[in-house]
Amino acid sequence: MKKVLSSLLVLVVSFSLSLTAVSCTKKEEEETKEGVAEVIDGAMEKAQEVKEQAAEKVAEMQEEAGEVVENTKEQVAQIADEMKEKAGEVAEQVGEKAGEVVEGAKNMAEDAANKAEEVKEEAKEIVVAEAPTTKGDPTKGKEKFELICASCHGPGGKGDGPAAAALDPKPRDLGDAAYVSTLTDEHIFKTVKEGGASVGKSPLMPAWGGTLSDDDIWNVIAYLRQDICKCQYKGK
Repeated sequence: MKKVLSSLLVLVVSFSLSLTAVSCTKKEEEETKEGVAEVIDGAMEKAQEVKEQAAEKVAEMQEEAGEVVENTKEQVAQIADEMKEKAGEVAEQVGEKAGEVVEGAKNMAEDAANKAEEVKEEAKEIVVAEAPTTKGDPTKGKEKFELICASCHGPGGKGDGPAAAALDPKPRDLGDAAYVSTLTDEHIFKTVKEGGASVGKSPLMPAWGGTLSDDDIWNVIAYLRQDICKCQYKGK
């Protein structure tokens, strides 16, 4: 009986221990599940934090990028304005310089024309320093010139006498020193005495040999050289 009771007692104790072991295992399992849940929750929270921080960082980077783009636009616009202003200044300077060049060329052309006119006048006013080589009396020649020659050649020998308007070609301007200085006295003498046709000139220049003596013609030539063209023969 004692043996049976002992065996029964052992069985009860073993069963109790088994229940205790099972109870401990379940408790540990529950604690493990709770630990895993806490770890997962912690990881989720950490992930959320990382996500939020990343979103903030992206927002900051986008904002900085926007500021950079805006600054770049402003700088590009400023550079474009400066280049446009500079181009305008250069164009204005080029225009001013071109105007100066044109004005300078105009002044040079005017100066050249004035100088040419001065040279022409000086050529007409040249007086030979030496004594005139033409024989004849210019005072007597003036009287004959005004009486005979001035009607066509004009009182000053410019070819503008009262009869010149009806002539074609017009009478030669005897005040043109550049031309008359190329004529010899003998050539002028022949022209007056025998007419223009005798020297290959206009037949409208009549022969005055029947009206003027040789001395009269030499006097007219002396007057022409001294007072009208103020020149002597210089050769062609």
